[in-house]
Amino acid sequence: MIYRRFGFLHARVLLRKQDKLRQMEETLDTMDTKDARASDPLPNKALMSREIDESGTNTGPHETRAELLDRVEDDLVKYGKQIIYYKFFFYRSCKS
Repeated sequence: MIYRRFGFLHARVLLRKQDKLRQMEETLDTMDTKDARASDPLPNKALMSREIDESGTNTGPHETRAELLDRVEDDLVKYGKQIIYYKFFFYRSCKS
């Protein structure tokens, strides 16, 4: 039997995941820059201490750095698995 690989759809899904990761990376960079520029020393120390960062003293109504990093980790794992899956099946079928 012949099955379609849906290469175009795999590529679209991977590009979407890349863009989501890029957005999260940008948000994390913005958080870091904001904390680094803070006049209050506590947010500034959040960049150097996980305990201070996760203590909640520098959080507002928005997602915390730890919550964002948890989402980044989940999405990176999914992205990595999909890359491996796609490479395995795409390159395997090209060699046959």
